[in-house]
Amino acid sequence: MDPISLWLTPLILLPGVGMLILSTSSRYNRLHDEVHDVIDHDSHATIPMGQLLTRGRLFRNALVALYTCVALFSLASLLGVVAEEIGAGSEWVVLSLLILGIASLSLAAILLIREALLSFRVIESHRRDEV
Repeated sequence: MDPISLWLTPLILLPGVGMLILSTSSRYNRLHDEVHDVIDHDSHATIPMGQLLTRGRLFRNALVALYTCVALFSLASLLGVVAEEIGAGSEWVVLSLLILGIASLSLAAILLIREALLSFRVIESHRRDEV
């Protein structure tokens, strides 16, 4: 792989990761509001607090994985540029950081899928309660 495209690859992926962070943060904030609503109106709570806390842990862990991904991608690009400027062959370092960033991104996706499935189970239980 061309060294220039190698250090550009993480930069090309960063906007997509940023969009995932934005949407995940928004969903996490909505969950935060829901938790406070359950705490404030405990007698009317139809959602078990345990489910909300599990969803919160999934969101938190997904955000940590996404932030880690941003750090790894940024570091990979930075090291790629520095290595190109000094003429050192550090493609393996850049590639390793890129692979770790992709693994972190994959972990975040798995966590968000688990949260979405749990969230839908909560919706289904609401539906059963109404009927």
